[in-house]
Amino acid sequence: HASAPLDPELTTLLNSPTWSTGKFNGALTLNGTNQSVDTGTYDVGNALTITAWINLSASASSCQTIFANDPRGGTSNGFSFYVDTYQTSDRRLYFATGNGTIGSAAYSVSGAVPTGVWTFVAVTVNRTTGTVRFYVNGADVTSRGRLLVTTYATNQSNRIGAFTNNALLFNGSIDEVSLYNSLLTSD
Repeated sequence: HASAPLDPELTTLLNSPTWSTGKFNGALTLNGTNQSVDTGTYDVGNALTITAWINLSASASSCQTIFANDPRGGTSNGFSFYVDTYQTSDRRLYFATGNGTIGSAAYSVSGAVPTGVWTFVAVTVNRTTGTVRFYVNGADVTSRGRLLVTTYATNQSNRIGAFTNNALLFNGSIDEVSLYNSLLTSD
């Protein structure tokens, strides 16, 4: 499986996130208020898997963004992968999309993501069929696995820990973020 490398030489740390002990080697700890990582502009394609090790802060709530190319959510053109429904702490994983006119989201079961521990999260997205699967520590936790909006932008600026307008930021640590241009399985 080919992956889009998140090369540290090609990324920009925004507002000085701190390096901390990660699941493997170092992780980035993000404060949930203004820190994220700009990973540049590239096309994520029609078959996509995003994986990451996350350690979500217990105080985190309301859309804890793991990875996004979306400028502001809702109907804006792009996608976002995050924990928690807007203004809640339901600990669901979400993959939301918009095309500039309408938006939609697929999501996991409630309580899928614990806080205060390293957790492996993954989403697989088949843009052609509109199907999405969510995994936590290898287990399928999908509740709603269908996207109604599949015409979202795939070739634009991407961020770890925030939407591209630096909103809805992640509060906790993120390690080993990977993108694949294929649909990985839980194996």
